[in-house]
Amino acid sequence: MLIKKSSGLVFDEEFNLQTWNMTNPIKTSSKGGILSLSHDTTKDTIVFRDIPNDVTVFEAIVEYTPTVSRDAGGLILYKNKEEYIELLEVKDLAQTNLENIKVIRNGNQYDLYMYRNGAFEFIDSIEYEFLKIGFVAKQGDVNFEQFIVNRFIAATSSNLKITGLQADTMIELVTAGGTYNTTPDSEGIAFIELPHIEMMGTLFYLNSNGVVIDELTGTFITGDEYYIGSQLIVCKTGVELSTWHPNNIGTIQNDKLEMQLELYNPTTIQIRNAKLKIEQYSTDLGYTWTEIALDDNDSPTTYKDELVIRTIASKETIKFWVKLVKTIPFTKKESIMFYIDITHD
Repeated sequence: MLIKKSSGLVFDEEFNLQTWNMTNPIKTSSKGGILSLSHDTTKDTIVFRDIPNDVTVFEAIVEYTPTVSRDAGGLILYKNKEEYIELLEVKDLAQTNLENIKVIRNGNQYDLYMYRNGAFEFIDSIEYEFLKIGFVAKQGDVNFEQFIVNRFIAATSSNLKITGLQADTMIELVTAGGTYNTTPDSEGIAFIELPHIEMMGTLFYLNSNGVVIDELTGTFITGDEYYIGSQLIVCKTGVELSTWHPNNIGTIQNDKLEMQLELYNPTTIQIRNAKLKIEQYSTDLGYTWTEIALDDNDSPTTYKDELVIRTIASKETIKFWVKLVKTIPFTKKESIMFYIDITHD
């Protein structure tokens, strides 16, 4: 099962201008998350905000088509009044309308792109220690076109990360704008590079014959991390137990329930940093975590609330024990139901 582990979104700007630096507040406005910059005859109209440390890609959806010379506006990377660069759109009858501006950051290196007619064009690359990013409408006639930013978002990466994949499989994202696919590396990890920070579509996990193992439809943000829900199998005397539904693995006898179980890795890759917990339920106890221990020659080692197993090789079986000791009287004899909670890299 494809499961989202973490989001790559750093911000989806609402343009609360109280948190932005502005050079010309009277020519700067924001409404409904849309930024508008008007030109001024005496100075540039600039807004900028801090560059978060964890951002590696910015994308701005803009509306701006200059129709006369000297009308210019665009994106600004800023350190101070003397140290900044501007990526400007100007009148150019040979160009189609500008739709997006994208900045990919790698440390202090910034790669600048403009999006027209369905594709990004690389414009320039600069290496400098900029502190802020924003937008500018250059000094000019008040009747020049407004520079409008309909959306400004930033993410931790320009790709999706999917982990826990088996060898000889493929991961594929199908969107209205195209299909993007890749295969996992030897660690079972795959990265899908995407042209936009946000894309809607369906993420498919396919076997070597192209048969769908699982799929997930939704909105994807670059920097999002997904994983294949654990394919580790828990067994009782060789019979597979459920990791989704409660399991009846015994009854309390002599005030204690103690049972040996097995954890099996059926995949073709090594599983790393597996964490295993057993949650018990009874009508008297409610939900609690039961104790769990590794096996040593068919006897339990020290019981803990959680097991951490650093590596489980392909096709390897690891024995472990669960234990519940009765500390309060039960109102009636009943089986104890267990939920199995497994996570891993």
